[in-house]
Amino acid sequence: MDKAFKILSIDGGGIKGLYSASFLANIEEHNGPIVKNFDMICGTSTGGIIALGLAIGMTAREIANFYETKGPSIFPYTNSLSRKLAMGKQFLIRSKYSDNELKKSLTEVFSTKRMKDIDRPIVLIPAVNLTNGDNIVFKTPHQPEFTRDPEHLLVDVALSTSAAPTYFPIALMDTFEGAQLIDGGIWANNPSLLGIIESLTYYVGPDKEYKRFKLLSVGNVRHNIGWSIKKQRRQSVRQCALRLIETTMDTQSQAVHNYITHLIKSLDGDYLRIECQSLSAEHARYIELDRADPNAIKILKSLAKSESDKWCSKPEIRQFFD
Repeated sequence: MDKAFKILSIDGGGIKGLYSASFLANIEEHNGPIVKNFDMICGTSTGGIIALGLAIGMTAREIANFYETKGPSIFPYTNSLSRKLAMGKQFLIRSKYSDNELKKSLTEVFSTKRMKDIDRPIVLIPAVNLTNGDNIVFKTPHQPEFTRDPEHLLVDVALSTSAAPTYFPIALMDTFEGAQLIDGGIWANNPSLLGIIESLTYYVGPDKEYKRFKLLSVGNVRHNIGWSIKKQRRQSVRQCALRLIETTMDTQSQAVHNYITHLIKSLDGDYLRIECQSLSAEHARYIELDRADPNAIKILKSLAKSESDKWCSKPEIRQFFD
């Protein structure tokens, strides 16, 4: 049988990365280490942090523990009144959070490692360059001509892809001509297509080392994104912006899934998308991109355990670890 080029893609989602990491931890513990079984990992925003962690040899369980222990300091929990006041500041004055705690926590994990220090698996991390308005993809130097990104610190790449507008400050990167960078979730919250394109460009094809690809795409928990018809049509920025950010990320992820579902019939590849069911009304009260209180953490871990228990021994998952 022809050897397949195996790709793991991880969606963005703020503190909800705890769900993704916990899901992968259970899969990994039943099937074997991800870093040894995938040729490429693509991750956006919080998924980018997970991708970089896996690529340097961390287990998914270690990454899940990182989210659980560091999440409350990165996204300090406040009561509902304080959150409302912070929301007002978020749109009138500055970003809701400083990135000091996030940078400190990431530095503890990545230290001074750079993109060039990752050999395998290949890693792709999307972001947005506000300075010139371009979408960009940070790549480990898996081709000789890739000379732009090798010297970037992993900490800086992680800060760039996770700099969600209004939540965190714009990220600056000295090794990228001082560019202003924000969250890749703006355009590639589900980075699965990036992995397919990269693999077909360099590794998969009739005259290449691999004859087909296998893509495992891990989604995230999501709210019911429908808006009540009772809401007034002329809402202010404060009233709808946060909801729009999450809606944009969720619908973008769904769109990419739809594209691949149709395209896969004409491509030499296999595609498996893991979608968590929409949150129940009860759970939705506690889950937000930036809510890291004990209730939210408990729910995210529980949902990941429930979903991974359904998948960890299925042949569709096993094929990625054979």
